[in-house]
Amino acid sequence: MKQLDEKNFEQALNNHPVTGSFILNKKYVLDYTFESLHLLDLKITNGSFTCSLFQKCTFKNVIFESVHLDDCNFRNCTFKNTTFKNCTTEGIEFDNCTDMPKIM
Repeated sequence: MKQLDEKNFEQALNNHPVTGSFILNKKYVLDYTFESLHLLDLKITNGSFTCSLFQKCTFKNVIFESVHLDDCNFRNCTFKNTTFKNCTTEGIEFDNCTDMPKIM
C-alpha cells in the first residue's frame, strides 16, 4: 500500500464509491461532515477523523485500522462487514444506524 497525502485522499473521497487502501500520515486530521458517502472495499490505516460527522453513509467491507475516531457521530448510516480495528473510539456515537461495525 502506498502512503497518500491529504490532497490525494481528499480527491478519493469525491469518487463514488470510495474504494481502495490508504495509509495516512499519523498526524493527518479530518474534522469534516461526510454526507451520503458510499464506502466499498476500503481500508484506511492511521489518521484521525476525530469529531467528524458521517451522515447517511454506507460502509460495506470497510476497515478502519489504528484511526482516531473519538467523538465521531454516525447518523443514519448502514454498516455491512465493517471493522474498527485498534481505533480510538471514546465518545463515538451511533444514531439510527443499522448493522453496527465490529469494534476490536
